[in-house]
Amino acid sequence: MTMQTLNTGKRRLGFPAQSSIAQPIILRHLPWHLPRHLPLPRLFLLWKRIVAGLCIAMAGYSTANAGPADFSKPQTVKIQGYNGHAMEPFISRDGSLLFFNNRNQSTDQTDIYLAKRVTDLQFIFVGPLQGANSQALDGVPSMDRQGNFYFVSTRQYNKTANTLWQGQLRPPGRIINLKPLAGNVSRNKALSLNIDAEVSADGKSLYFTQNLWDRSVGGIKTSNILLARKNRSGRFFRAVNAKALFKNINSNLLEFAPAITTDELTLYFTRVNKKSLQKGLENGFGLYVATRPNRKSAFGKPKRIKAAKGYVEGATVIGNGCAIYFHKRVKNTFKIQYARKLDCRRK
Repeated sequence: MTMQTLNTGKRRLGFPAQSSIAQPIILRHLPWHLPRHLPLPRLFLLWKRIVAGLCIAMAGYSTANAGPADFSKPQTVKIQGYNGHAMEPFISRDGSLLFFNNRNQSTDQTDIYLAKRVTDLQFIFVGPLQGANSQALDGVPSMDRQGNFYFVSTRQYNKTANTLWQGQLRPPGRIINLKPLAGNVSRNKALSLNIDAEVSADGKSLYFTQNLWDRSVGGIKTSNILLARKNRSGRFFRAVNAKALFKNINSNLLEFAPAITTDELTLYFTRVNKKSLQKGLENGFGLYVATRPNRKSAFGKPKRIKAAKGYVEGATVIGNGCAIYFHKRVKNTFKIQYARKLDCRRK
C-alpha cells in the first residue's frame, strides 16, 4: 500500500499523498596485433570486419551485460475510459487483467478497479471490482493462477485489527466468498497491521508486510517484508524462517509492497527513507529488486532500479518476469508506469 493513508472507517492512517516527505571486456577479445604479411586489401577487409563486429558488440553491450535492476525508460500506461488516480497495480499471471486502486487520501473513497489488456501500454477500463469494495479503504489487489484473490481492507480494523481479506474472482469481474484471511498472518492487535500482501502464482505463498503504527507521529513506524505459507486446509501461517529469508531486505527503513516472480526467485519491493521524505526529497522513495538461487535460500542484497525515479511505489511483475508495472506521481496525479528488463529476452 502506498505510504499515504489507511482508512479505518472513521479515520485514516499513514503519510499524506502530497507528503513533503535509481567496453573494456570487449576490447580484450579483439585481435589488435594483425599479421604484417597480409596484403593491404585483405588487411583492409579484415579490419572492416573487426570494426563492424565491434560496433555490433558495443550496440548490444548494455543489454547483454544488464543486471536484474536495469530497466528501460518507464512509459505511462493508458487506461481507456478512466482518468483518475491509478495506484497499486497488479497484473494477472496470464497478463490479461489489470487490477488497481485509486488514491487513498483522507478525502478519497478508495476502491479496487479492473481493466482488460489491449497492449502492454493500453488497457480498457471495466469498472469497480464487484464484491470487493466497501465504505472503508480497499486496495492492494493480488491473485494466484486459480483465481484466489487477496487484498487489503480496513472495513473491520476497528473491531478485529485485521486488514487482509480473501475471495475468488469470477467472470466477468466479481469477487465471491469474501472473508478475512485465514491463518495467523494478522496479529489482531491494536496498532499492528499489514498494509501490503501479494500471493505467489501457485497460491502457496503469501508475501506480506508487518507494520506497526506510531501514535506519536500519526504514521507507520516500522515496515518489514515477511512470508506465510498455505497449509492443506487453505490457511496461511507465518514461515518460521521468514526473518532469515529477508535478512538482506529488511532494514531500519520502511520496506513494503512486495512483488514476486512466478518462480519466486526475484523479489521487487518499495523502500522509503522517512528522513528524506521529511526533507521533501522524492528520492526517499525507491523501487528495489533482489534475487536468490532457489526458494529455500535468502534473497541477496537488493539493488535500486535507477530507471524508476521520483515518487514511485508498488511494482507488479508480468508472468514471464520481463517487465514490471508500478505507480508514479506525475504532475500531482498517480499514474501506472511500464518498464522492461534490459537483460530479458522475449518469449
